[in-house]
Amino acid sequence: MVADDLFARVLGDGWHVAARFSGQALVGASYQRPFGLIEIPDAHIVVPGSFVTTEDGTGLVHLAPAFGADDMNASRAHGLPVVNPIRPDGGSRTTCRWSAGCSSRTPTGG
Repeated sequence: MVADDLFARVLGDGWHVAARFSGQALVGASYQRPFGLIEIPDAHIVVPGSFVTTEDGTGLVHLAPAFGADDMNASRAHGLPVVNPIRPDGGSRTTCRWSAGCSSRTPTGG
């Protein structure tokens, strides 16, 4: 899914538009998460955000409420859960398969 204004820049040649939807029409829609790294029930729905623009990227963003004020505010406004995969000591929670046992404070993860 890519904003109309960004279609050519993001995807380049060889692609076609399969369907068009306004962002507002997608609000409330559920989606299948792209990665199965952390289980977050009832979190995968489209919500609006004034901080999402077509200045760069795709015009669509994910939320990481534990790591940003805009994300946290949007999550709270729409009743989404806040999950932080990083423990206070900088290590990862063992439920996060991609980083279990690694530290977020060192580049080598140890």
